[in-house]
Formats: sequence, C-alpha cells, structure tokens
Amino acid sequence: MTLAPIIVFCYKRNDHLIAVIEGLKKNSLAICSDLIIYSDYAKSIDDLNEIENVRRYIHSIKGFRSISIIERNINYGIEKNMVLALEDVGLKYGKYIVIEDDVLVSPFFLKYMNDALAFYEDKGKVLTISGFNFPSNILALPKNRAKDFFFCSRNSSYGWASWYQKMKNVEWDKNKIVEKVKKNRYKKKINNYGADLLCMLEYYSDKNEMPWDYRLCINQILNNQVTLFPFYSYTNNIGFDGSGLHSPKTNKYYNNLSLAKESYCFCDEIVEDKIIVEQLQKIYSVSIASRFISIGNKILKSFGVKVVRYTNA
Repeated sequence: MTLAPIIVFCYKRNDHLIAVIEGLKKNSLAICSDLIIYSDYAKSIDDLNEIENVRRYIHSIKGFRSISIIERNINYGIEKNMVLALEDVGLKYGKYIVIEDDVLVSPFFLKYMNDALAFYEDKGKVLTISGFNFPSNILALPKNRAKDFFFCSRNSSYGWASWYQKMKNVEWDKNKIVEKVKKNRYKKKINNYGADLLCMLEYYSDKNEMPWDYRLCINQILNNQVTLFPFYSYTNNIGFDGSGLHSPKTNKYYNNLSLAKESYCFCDEIVEDKIIVEQLQKIYSVSIASRFISIGNKILKSFGVKVVRYTNA
C-alpha cells in the first residue's frame, strides 16, 4: 500500500504547530510518509514575527520520509491555500491526508487514514474520510453497536483525507454553489443536516469568501456522497483555546484520543445512520443559533448597548 502524503497548513501558532507535528511523529507510519507544509504569509504586519518563528521551526522538522515546505510570499488565506494545495498535491500523489495547525492526532491516526483510503478508494459514494467525531457528551454513541464507523453527508475538517479523482469534481466556485442551491430547490435536503447550513448560505452569498469546508459539505450533500466517521475520534482540535481566527474558546469538543482504536472493521454497506444524522441536525441547529446570538451581542456591545440574554427553558 502506497501511503498518502500528509498536508499541514499553518499560519502563526507555533506552539500549536509543534504539538501537532510531535503528535504525528508518534505514528509509526510517519517515518514512511511524505510531509508537505503550507506556510501562509502574514495578513498584517503585526503577525510577521510569529510567522518567522513558525518558518524557523518548520525548517527544523525531522522524522518523516520527506519534508516539502511551501512558503507563501503573500497572504492567501486558508480558502485559497487549501484549494490550490489539494490540486497540486492531488495531481502528484492521487490522494492526501489533511490537517491544520490546531489538530492533534492519535498515534493510530495515519494507520486509520491510509487503511480507509485503500478500502474506500473504489467506492464513489465515499468522498472524504474524517479523523474526528464529537465526544460522547455531545453525540451519543448507539448502544450495542456492532460497527466502528458510521457515514454522514456532513463532513468534518478536523483531520481528513480524500482522493484526487473524487475531489476534482467538487465545485469550489461560491457563486455557482449559491445559484445551484437556490435554483434547484435543495434547501429541504440541505436542512436535514443542520439549520446552520442554510443560514451560512444566506450569510456568505453576498460576501467575497465562503469557507472551503462549507463548500465541500454542500457538494457532498447535493451529490449524495458521504464522509466516513469513526465512533471514537482520532483527532482533537486544540484550537478552541481562543488563539484561532474562527474558533470560540471552549473545551466541550475535547476528545480523549486514548479511546481511538488500533484495530477496526470497515463497513461494506454505505448507508447513513439516521439516528446519528438526526442528532447532528440538532447539534448544528443549536450551534448556529448560539453563534449568531454571540455575533449579535458583540455588535451591540460595541455600540454600548446593554445585552439581555434570552434563554428558552
């Protein structure tokens, strides 16, 4: 089995990046894997020193089969950086494992990802492999389950993998995505996977950017494709400490990576778990309400307006 390359995207969080790389090196397959690092340039002059620290560190990394470093000389942003990198790496290798600089991985992460890539390569319905799952305090695990994994059209960006041949059919153009959803009346279908998706569609429809993982998610749903999820997560997002550009400070998504399995059985039958999909719909519908309330509160507070918190008991 030819191992997939590992793509790591980083910006200015050197401490997080060090933890991510050290976590990868604990995987037995790391020494046999190609590591490709995309280092974005500073968005503002205030970030230059931290970018320089990151770049000094990535040139010192060892412990992989090969290490390639792409240093952007202007700020691409994660959306542009991601799409271009998937195209470049995909053309060369045909598949890839993707993590950002805040995704800590289990020692069995690379084994699971490469095994899943091999098993589902010829199964067109499976577009992506996720290393992440919500902890059990958020997503209740089915009792007496006989499987190690489940499928869902909703994807995850907290450590994932895919194949070039499948991903090359993804429509990344924001305007075409918006037009297709509104024109073909897919709203009910999309809403089945969380009320946040349609809220985000409306929010980003007149913006210059749209998150890359959101665009990928809409593609999956419209094309009846799915993501493979483990019941026990192989990744832990350490970016919920307030250091990230897009993530709030919270510890509710913490995963115990010691639960991740070294041995497992994949599912031949590719069918969504309706009970889990219903749970996810509720999870994401609540999360978007909280997100917009939070954004609204911040705007009101900036104008000196006293905010009264609404609760529905």
